[in-house]
Amino acid sequence: MLRYLCSFVFCCFAISTFAADIGVRIRFGLTDNGNTDWSGQASVSPGTVEHIDGWRFEQSDAVLGNNSWKAATRPLTVRRTNNAKKQAKAKQTGGGLMADNGVFVMLHDVTDQSVVKV
Repeated sequence: MLRYLCSFVFCCFAISTFAADIGVRIRFGLTDNGNTDWSGQASVSPGTVEHIDGWRFEQSDAVLGNNSWKAATRPLTVRRTNNAKKQAKAKQTGGGLMADNGVFVMLHDVTDQSVVKV
């Protein structure tokens, strides 16, 4: 019985310890028709932006400090094929699909009243 009680107390402590840390993924360019600059920054109050990680970043994209980034959507890379039907379909659609990307924003010391500004 004591073992179960200790496990319960530990779980309650662990949940309350990590409840103020969350992560948010922000996606860019889901409906873009051409290259678009999505550079920006994030802030939260009350709380802090702990760090930002890029999602689907390429060479020209970068995280700047712990609360801003430089990113842009770009045409999706189309794989070459020898299949005539796939080549005809690619010509028909124009190959204008855009690759979306985004950022993971890790927040610390947030509450129910926290507001994230992007």
